[in-house]
Amino acid sequence: TPAIEGSPVLDTDPEVLRTALGRLLETVIEHVPEEPVTVTLRLDGVDRTAATVTLTVRSTGEGLPEHEVEPVRAERETALDHASSPDLWLVKWGLEALGGDLRFGEGGEDPVVAVELPGLVAEADAPADVEEATGSDAGAAG
Repeated sequence: TPAIEGSPVLDTDPEVLRTALGRLLETVIEHVPEEPVTVTLRLDGVDRTAATVTLTVRSTGEGLPEHEVEPVRAERETALDHASSPDLWLVKWGLEALGGDLRFGEGGEDPVVAVELPGLVAEADAPADVEEATGSDAGAAG
């Protein structure tokens, strides 16, 4: 488990958070077709007033396909419009169970998925990379 000096401390269910972030990272890695694969989980913001933190996941490649993201973003699936696996739904439901949120956006050259989590107990000194998987290391995570 990566630990970073100055990292925020959250009052949350560690198992649900670990599962949600793990599935999110695995799903992002799975959808990067070229080698080497680089996926970065980064602490991007701390909101003292709302007691939340924002994490972003950036990857090489084109990011998650729209047909995987759109049903989760729209919060509905149909026989013709559905994700190929339940992974993003499990991430969304896990984060919602923690009071958090999952957002998909455009990150220019690096596609972005943002995770907002409540329960901030202690603040981070500055944004920090939490975990980075590159090349064969990324494949081992999936």
